[in-house]
Amino acid sequence: MRSCFAAATIAVAAGLFALPAVAAEISDLSALDANAGTKEVYSCYSRQYDAAHLQSHPKQNVTDIKIFVDSSYDETWKHRTYQIEMGVSFRGLKHAFEVSGDCATVDGEKSLACGVDCDGGQFNIGTQDVSTLLLSIPNSVRIWDPTDTSDDGPGDTNLPKAASFGDDDKDFKLDKVDVKECQSLMNDDQKTAILASK
Repeated sequence: MRSCFAAATIAVAAGLFALPAVAAEISDLSALDANAGTKEVYSCYSRQYDAAHLQSHPKQNVTDIKIFVDSSYDETWKHRTYQIEMGVSFRGLKHAFEVSGDCATVDGEKSLACGVDCDGGQFNIGTQDVSTLLLSIPNSVRIWDPTDTSDDGPGDTNLPKAASFGDDDKDFKLDKVDVKECQSLMNDDQKTAILASK
């Protein structure tokens, strides 16, 4: 677990909100499905860039990106909350790094404003259609290394210089894929719930 994760307080566009209550159902609906009701919604979105794309975008450092969305209905506050885990691979590096954050709905629940854990910046999520997620990272956000097994847990210090968002890593279009493709970004409880629902 990230060294500052337990102490992080995330402020997003709609203000502070509580942790989600336990949802009654599990579903693989799209991230912002208006018909989710009180279901817990898990979704996975992915994009891999081929050599031709990367060659034509020399300032893009991201080679692969994957987003796992865990959306729950908070019975106390009567609204949905969203937790995001993002896996990102960069040019020249062998393993993926991660970004974690909480989100609140904006623009009539058509998009999300997300705050990265440990005051690590912000990003935004929208949907082009039910199968396409739009990710915007206006400024670089904090990433961490899930392979770091030091005593303090996975960290965001002493990262390789190449583990960073480049000048052309601002806007991404990701396609919805089977939620199981995001297993590397799930905690044990999420894995159990998803596998049990299939």
